[in-house]
Amino acid sequence: TLPQIGGDTMFCNGYRAYDMLSDGMKKLLAGLYGVHVQEDNRTLDHSSPERLAATRRLTRAAHPVVRVHPDTGRKSLFLAFRIKKLVGMTPEESTPLIQCLLEHATRPQLVYRHVWQKDDLVIWDNRCTMHKAVNDYDMTQLRHLERTTVRGNLSGYVYEDSLE
Repeated sequence: TLPQIGGDTMFCNGYRAYDMLSDGMKKLLAGLYGVHVQEDNRTLDHSSPERLAATRRLTRAAHPVVRVHPDTGRKSLFLAFRIKKLVGMTPEESTPLIQCLLEHATRPQLVYRHVWQKDDLVIWDNRCTMHKAVNDYDMTQLRHLERTTVRGNLSGYVYEDSLE
């Protein structure tokens, strides 16, 4: 179900984003992990301090910023707008680099914008692609899409340190 106008999805190519980086930036990023935080009030259990800590722990994972695809062997930037910091750096140190990488990866020449039509089927690989729904439609209209995710290999680890 689609709104009359808008509600597209944008995809960026992590392979190309990585390939277009300078050799110096590639060297800087080698071995860095980004802390992905996927928490909101729907995912956190506030029933007790212990449950809050336990559910908060499950919403934080550190993933390599440069990921080697397990099937193709190619390197790609593995980013998300939910990265809060880089492991081993403070948020203040991390933010400029994260912003730089996100701006680089989402440049127009690296992005495909899909304009949805009824009965579309789009398949992408989350291991080398970032995607984002564009909230440019009348929110009183329904935008409903079905999604299936295939579980893949683990690429990161649960991040248990402070985000400060």
